[in-house]
Amino acid sequence: MRERRKARTRADLTTQARMLTVQRGLHGFTVEELCERVGVSRRTFFNYFPTKEDAVVGHADDGLDDDVLAAFRAARPKGCTGISPTLLGDLVRMVVEQSGRTGFSQAEACAFATAIHREPQLLARIVHTGPERERAFAELIADREGVEADHPVVTAAVVVFAGLLHRAAARYFQADNTRPHAEILTELLAGAQELFRQDLSP
Repeated sequence: MRERRKARTRADLTTQARMLTVQRGLHGFTVEELCERVGVSRRTFFNYFPTKEDAVVGHADDGLDDDVLAAFRAARPKGCTGISPTLLGDLVRMVVEQSGRTGFSQAEACAFATAIHREPQLLARIVHTGPERERAFAELIADREGVEADHPVVTAAVVVFAGLLHRAAARYFQADNTRPHAEILTELLAGAQELFRQDLSP
């Protein structure tokens, strides 16, 4: 229970840091203002993040809500050994479900993306955390499936999903886009599923 509360506080700090970045820019608010929004002390903030920039980028473990993770783990068929036949579908449902829980409207999400690109230090930190987040995603899948994190199916899932998430975000943030992120992502995932049905024999 204590660990869950800590994770919730850390995620709340990131959510509010991002909202403030959208509203005022990275340099338009202080750590004290952020702490006041979340209801924690300055000392507590620094127990979670070394800098304000790190709070905006977020922690690698805060990518998925606990209930979304629990549903993904519970969806594995009982008595199954090795890679489950529902892994791809369960991954799709998990990612689509999470995509609707960002807490940002489309306008706010676009504003945040713009803010990121205006702040070189934020962009650099996000790029740096990419491999760490991919490792966490691989460990999640491997743990559910009972295999090693370098299993070929796990590796393929991480590479494919990371690429499609990046592409979905790029389309979502286009100035003329009117479609929800989940709809764009689902369409791309369906395309990947169709591709993987093809025969790989020479």
